[in-house]
Amino acid sequence: MTILFADTRRALLRLALIMTLLPLAAITWAGGDHGSHDDDHGHEEEQRTHVQMSVAMAEKSGITTAVAAGGELTETRLLYGRIVTDPRQVSAVRARFPGQIARMPRSLGDTVKAGDVVAEVEANESLRRYSLTAPISGTVVAVNANAGELTGDAPLLTIANHDRLWAEFRLYGGDQNDVSKGQHLQIRVDGKMLGSRIEQLLPASNGEPFTRALAPVPNPAGEWMPGQWVEGDLAIQSEQVSLLVDNRALQSVRDGIVVFIQVGDEYEIRPLELGRSNGRVTAVLSGLNAGDRYVVGNSYLLKADLEKSGAAHDH
Repeated sequence: MTILFADTRRALLRLALIMTLLPLAAITWAGGDHGSHDDDHGHEEEQRTHVQMSVAMAEKSGITTAVAAGGELTETRLLYGRIVTDPRQVSAVRARFPGQIARMPRSLGDTVKAGDVVAEVEANESLRRYSLTAPISGTVVAVNANAGELTGDAPLLTIANHDRLWAEFRLYGGDQNDVSKGQHLQIRVDGKMLGSRIEQLLPASNGEPFTRALAPVPNPAGEWMPGQWVEGDLAIQSEQVSLLVDNRALQSVRDGIVVFIQVGDEYEIRPLELGRSNGRVTAVLSGLNAGDRYVVGNSYLLKADLEKSGAAHDH
């Protein structure tokens, strides 16, 4: 009986000791697990600032890069206009003397050279035939008479030379004060771009409240056509800045503007502090160094990959 009591007492003591140690073991285990989770979490956070992509995959995805450098930041003003014919390059051919049109050898759309015969007329008084020649080289853009008809005051045909055209822009309000002769601009339409400058500033012909700004458009290859609507980026002011970034590279990540810097096959986000922009390039105040290679083309793919990784971790 005494032996049984002693055994029971020892068993109770062991049970009490176990119950005392269990909370401590649980705390130790939980602390160890939490530390491991923190390490993993920290590792994931670090990885979420990088995207890894092979050179081959980057090329396949259309990822292109540029080297950060300084340059000229030009503030521009967007203008809208159209291509028009140079009035000095349009000629209306009229009969010198009244008579009957004997021959009209040229048709609409024909190309002529200065001196080519474009019509023959039999004069009423002398009944002698005389020729009318093209005063300029160009294209027949209008034909207003036919053989057998009598001449009148209207031109028989019109010739226009499109080797040199104008881009005409209408300026309203404050634009009229910011634009002056000699200012440079880029004329563009359908992927074509041409550098030119303002040569003429003319008031509206009918008294409307706008000014017409004219810039020459050389057109020896016939790429530009009268009536074509165009846009013009007019240079208002320019300055040299120490560092510029292409706006296509800028992405919004975690409430900040970043670019992706390429280092080997890794692309790291780099938060930026930005200055003035002209819509195509932006001055960089901090966050980027001259010589850094940053992603320009398809940078949004890297952002999507980064956000996808972050969403998977949060989940």
